[in-house]
Amino acid sequence: MIYAGFWRRFVAMILDFGVLIIPLCLLNVVLPYVGGVLVALLYYPIFESSSIQATPGKYWMRLKVLNENGQTLSFPRALARGLLKYVSSALLMVGYLIQLFTEKRQTLHDILTDAVVVEHHFVTAPDWVQTWIRQIKFVLRIDDMASASTGSASSNPDLKSEVLQQEVSESKGSTSDEAVKSIEKLYELYKAGALTEDEFQTKKSELLKQV
Repeated sequence: MIYAGFWRRFVAMILDFGVLIIPLCLLNVVLPYVGGVLVALLYYPIFESSSIQATPGKYWMRLKVLNENGQTLSFPRALARGLLKYVSSALLMVGYLIQLFTEKRQTLHDILTDAVVVEHHFVTAPDWVQTWIRQIKFVLRIDDMASASTGSASSNPDLKSEVLQQEVSESKGSTSDEAVKSIEKLYELYKAGALTEDEFQTKKSELLKQV
C-alpha cells in the first residue's frame, strides 16, 4: 500500500468541503452548530465504510480509507474516525499535522481508529446516490428488516443456500457444493458492503459459468 501524502489529503478535504458547502449552510440555518455535525455523520462515515471506501473528494484524488489490515472500515469505526476529526481540529490542527511525521502518514484520528488513507486507482466511476442509499440501508439494516417481515431468503441462511443451489442446478443439471460456497462468500461480502450489487452479480455469473 502507498500511504497518501499530506497535500493530496488536504486537496481531497477541500473538494469534499466544496461538495458539502450548500447542505452545510442550509442545515446550520435550521440547526445551528448541530447541522455541521449531522452533515459529517451522514457524509464521511457512510461513504468511507461503503464499497467505494472513499468520499467524492478522496475519489477524485484517487485515495481511499482502509483499516490497517487493508479491509473496509466498519461503519462504527468510520463514525468514530469522523467524530475524532473534531479532536484533531481542536488541538490547533496538530492532530492533522502529525501526519507529516508518522510512518503510515496517519493523522491523530487515523491512529486512534487504526485507519490508513492510501493511494488507489479506481477503475469505474461510482454511482454516488445509489452507493449512499445502499450503505444507509445496510447501516440501518433496512434490507434485513424487510426480509424478516417477508420471510425472504436474505434473512434465512438455509433458505438462501437453497436458492443459490437452485441457481447452480439450473445452470447445469446438478448442484456444485463448491460453487454454492463460493457464491455464499460473495453474498456475505456484498452484504458487508465490500462488493457492489453489480460486482456481486458479475462474479456470481462467472462462477456459474464455471460449474
